[in-house]
Amino acid sequence: MAHRHSSSIAAGLAILISVAWLSITFAAPAIPDYPIAYAVPEVEQVEAAVARVHDYIVTHSSLKIIDRNTRREIASPDFEKFNTNAIIDSSLGPFNRWDYPIGVILTSFDHLAGVTGKPEYRDYNMRFFNYTFTWMPCFRAMQEKTGRRNDYSRMAPPVTIRVFIGM
Repeated sequence: MAHRHSSSIAAGLAILISVAWLSITFAAPAIPDYPIAYAVPEVEQVEAAVARVHDYIVTHSSLKIIDRNTRREIASPDFEKFNTNAIIDSSLGPFNRWDYPIGVILTSFDHLAGVTGKPEYRDYNMRFFNYTFTWMPCFRAMQEKTGRRNDYSRMAPPVTIRVFIGM
């Protein structure tokens, strides 16, 4: 009886495998039906799209620190007299913060500078790093003095960052 069941199972599997093989072998190739025909873009189209993204990021990054109450820019860090109302200016967009999406953007810009030979991609990165590393020590010192978390509280320690970016 057990022999009959295993023979039946083997025969059933053989039929299933044969049907599957035949359907794969003789089936029409799967061609997606997109509402808009897809075509591989030309180099110029890719460069134009990348330039639009770069321009958007640059124009939506103030790279400024402002007073939360007055909304005025704070020109430089003051380690003697902390302005506890200092915050990152996000009025133009979210691109002034040190976080994962900005890391992806900066890495992409660095790669694009290497591939295209266009320094403007790396120029933005340097402006962002200068802004961040100018203000981060002040915000860290302010947190130590006041005990209040701030826009830079979640950043990795400067030594870790310098090692990571090769400074």
